[in-house]
Amino acid sequence: MRIIFILILIFLSKASWSFMDYKYLICEIDNPKDENLSIDKRFLFFTINKGEYVEEIIKIDTSKEKIDISKEIYKNGVYNFNDNSISFKESLFFRKIKLNRTLDRKSLKLTTQNNDRFVSNHNCSITNITDYKKKIIENITKLKEIWKNNYKDNKM
Repeated sequence: MRIIFILILIFLSKASWSFMDYKYLICEIDNPKDENLSIDKRFLFFTINKGEYVEEIIKIDTSKEKIDISKEIYKNGVYNFNDNSISFKESLFFRKIKLNRTLDRKSLKLTTQNNDRFVSNHNCSITNITDYKKKIIENITKLKEIWKNNYKDNKM
């Protein structure tokens, strides 16, 4: 019985501390061209761990009768460290990589380019898991309120 109890403690401690290696980035667009840019297009959320990343966005699904706003995995891939920057490369199977994203390690500015043309700049901040989840939930609730007020009973 004592051995089983010790094994359970070992497995629980390993599982509970496994999130410690992750880094979380919250990126907000810097000086958008359109000042009325909605919250779902304004923020990007990155989870980084051991050479791989997952990019998450907030998605508004209007295909059903009821509007669904949720967090969704948008892209994933690998990243490479340079002296001054981090390069994000998507994992794609059937098409060529178009977006080149680089994160400046000192200023934490994420620059996105499409075929060597500038697309956007994002200001990023490194956070912990609680602040990361709190920001996602905060953005989802704001969007739900906006959609609820603007489109009551699916009427414009």
